[in-house]
Amino acid sequence: MAEDHLGAISAGSSASVSFVAQLGRSFVPALVRLQQDWTAMVAGPEAAAGAAGAAAAAAAAGGLGDAEKQAMLLETLQELAGGYIEMCRRQLDSDEELCDPTQLLQGIRSLLASLAPLHEIAPQAKLLQRASRLCEQLAKRAVDGQMAKLQAGLVGIVRGLGPAATAAGPEALHAVLQTASAAVGGAVRETLSASTPLLAPLASLLQIAPDAMANHLVIRLQAALHAIASAALQPCPDATSALLRAGLCSQLAAEGVAHVQALLKLKLSPEGLGGAALGFETAPTQRLMAAAADHALQTFVELQAQAISHEMRVSVRDANWLTNPAPREVDPFVDQLLARLRSLQSVAAQVFPGEAPRTMLPQGPFPATSAAAWGGAGSRGGGSSEIQKGMQRLFARQISLELKLGVGDKLVLSRMLTQVVKLALKSLVETVRLGTYGRHGAQQLQVDCGMLRWVLPACVDDDGAVLALLDEVLVSCQDRSLEPAGAVDPSVMEGLCEHKRQQLLLALA
Repeated sequence: MAEDHLGAISAGSSASVSFVAQLGRSFVPALVRLQQDWTAMVAGPEAAAGAAGAAAAAAAAGGLGDAEKQAMLLETLQELAGGYIEMCRRQLDSDEELCDPTQLLQGIRSLLASLAPLHEIAPQAKLLQRASRLCEQLAKRAVDGQMAKLQAGLVGIVRGLGPAATAAGPEALHAVLQTASAAVGGAVRETLSASTPLLAPLASLLQIAPDAMANHLVIRLQAALHAIASAALQPCPDATSALLRAGLCSQLAAEGVAHVQALLKLKLSPEGLGGAALGFETAPTQRLMAAAADHALQTFVELQAQAISHEMRVSVRDANWLTNPAPREVDPFVDQLLARLRSLQSVAAQVFPGEAPRTMLPQGPFPATSAAAWGGAGSRGGGSSEIQKGMQRLFARQISLELKLGVGDKLVLSRMLTQVVKLALKSLVETVRLGTYGRHGAQQLQVDCGMLRWVLPACVDDDGAVLALLDEVLVSCQDRSLEPAGAVDPSVMEGLCEHKRQQLLLALA
């Protein structure tokens, strides 16, 4: 029976499988003959013909008893067969083609079949048990190899969400993200298709509990998925890459992880191991993905805010606020800020399309002049004005600059935009505090903040914080003004801002 199996090794078998089969055909029969000859010579000398044969047998045995003779035979078989088993294991373990479960199963089946005749005549040597333990380790190594390959592929997908993937422009980001998400699912599906056929046949072949192998696969699969979150936490080459990482982890947290568990159950159920899929910890993996998504979003927000703040600082520092003429229009730094915020919305909407971007055009009637600006119009250093400034600054310091999102959050765009706006305005406050302003320079900043008060509150979730930061800009400007600026006439400010609104309408038409 064993010889029939050994002769059935197909021509398409890997080199290692063929080697194991050939070695089994040549080496194990020699061990069988050794056992038979030894038994004929020392275990049953009375069966030999004549006294000469008996004397020869006794001499060969060295005067040992039957127990000692059997122990010598057993030790010899274990040593020689053990070397053969180890040689086969190393050969199979080094074969890269054994990622294919059919090849690995064929190699293991060939090894066990070759030992069957020896086991039948010397079961006390426990050679099949020894071979089975080594084959179980081999199978686990094969599963580990599949999962290591999967993990490397998943990490590569995350790292591939870099400048090369975003070079096609913002309009292609949705397709890039969908391709990455599909690649994750495809890699998991391919790995499970290669690994799960090992489990039940192997357990039957080795006479071991199949659940142990299935649980081993589940644990390694979970570790491979966790590598996605770890890779997403690594430094990003640019803001768009961070956004794509956030989108991928968010999709996995919302749907992908649950889909993996369903796929795992689908693959294990035909093997009678569907219950092992319950060992896949969905909720902790989802939380890990959500945390990675939050981290990547925070990175995106910080990088965007840094870029916007840098442009705004340069524009504000380059302006000569001491010799400004009376305000005639909204300053260009406002145009730059709004353009960058629109660009951020456009990019983020490609990755998080579930929320409609909010308009970047002024909405509703022109807002009333802020209390902070009006408070500094009359006199410098008045008691009530100083109290108002102190309260304003205390409120501004309490504004949170941390981004908080949850799995399935439907306000990702507005919350990201809110965070970027707050960070940019905080930077504007610090820049204004380093400047020096004449009367018209301070009035120009009042107009600029008036335009931002008209546009930004409708775009953000935390309009109170945005308005407080704009007031803080004016308070800081008042502190750095060389003379009382006085409040710009509301009708003049509204006219200048309305002119800018019409320009924005034409630019976006």
